[in-house]
Amino acid sequence: MTRNIFGLEYLLNATPEVQEIQARRPGIARFAIERVTETDARKAVFIGRYDGHPAELTLLRGPKGPERARALRRDLQRLALHMGHGPFRVPPLVAAWPGEGLLVQRLIEGRPMSQALVGPGRDEMIGRAGGWLAHLVSTERRQLSFGGRYWLRRRGEELAAKRTGRTDRRLADALSNRLEALLATVAGRPITQARCHGDFQPRNLLLGDGAVYGLALGDPGWMPLVRDIARFLVALRVVHPRKEDGEIRFGIHGADLDALLAQIAAVSARERALHLPFFIGVELAGAFALCPPDLPEAEALREAIGHFLGGSGPPTL
Repeated sequence: MTRNIFGLEYLLNATPEVQEIQARRPGIARFAIERVTETDARKAVFIGRYDGHPAELTLLRGPKGPERARALRRDLQRLALHMGHGPFRVPPLVAAWPGEGLLVQRLIEGRPMSQALVGPGRDEMIGRAGGWLAHLVSTERRQLSFGGRYWLRRRGEELAAKRTGRTDRRLADALSNRLEALLATVAGRPITQARCHGDFQPRNLLLGDGAVYGLALGDPGWMPLVRDIARFLVALRVVHPRKEDGEIRFGIHGADLDALLAQIAAVSARERALHLPFFIGVELAGAFALCPPDLPEAEALREAIGHFLGGSGPPTL
């Protein structure tokens, strides 16, 4: 209940926040708000028109909002060089006021990829998503030694809030123990990091103008590439599950995994075998910590976690 009240507060405050800025910055007043599409403590996203053209405005909130806006503006300018045209794109930056935490991008019309995952074209759609991610990270990657303890600590704190009921407590403890065991298989090994945004999910991809667009880009930074892959796979398994039967690997449908990874050559066989199962567990734990038990996806999430926990021995992805 508290979370819903806070969410309503962010929603109610979103439009007045921008209007207050518009009152003292005439350039920003050229954006006419039509509706709010996303809002939380860190940002708010608006659909509207900028100089009469469809556009999306992002407000990055908080004391670090201007710093985050500058970083995102730099990243969008970088991506415009190799993702402004062709089959894999991001919406172009139209205007920015980083000091106010505001950026405007062109609004792309098209079909959400999440709607195209049902039916015989599923593998093709997943492959196109993999191609988009591969193109996104093609210019900036690096290899580092993987620690991993940060992820256990972060997920452990999040899972602690789920240890209220007996079933949730059992699953939370089992997930923590499984991640601890998997950490031993990846700690100290090389891992590929890429400059990305941590929000690679079907809901953030759009099909339009003959291309795949990545939407709702979050704060850019260096992140394990397999983490973005794991997040996409968990979203497929829980929110957009494959209808037909098939091999399940660490809670993920094998056909989904193969279709996605076929397009991402930057993931080595070693990282696929070792780091990816670890991050599937990390993403399952994160989803479990945030998922209310009455959501329609809760049962699919529990089923995926059950299969993930049932794995024994070394990972075999």
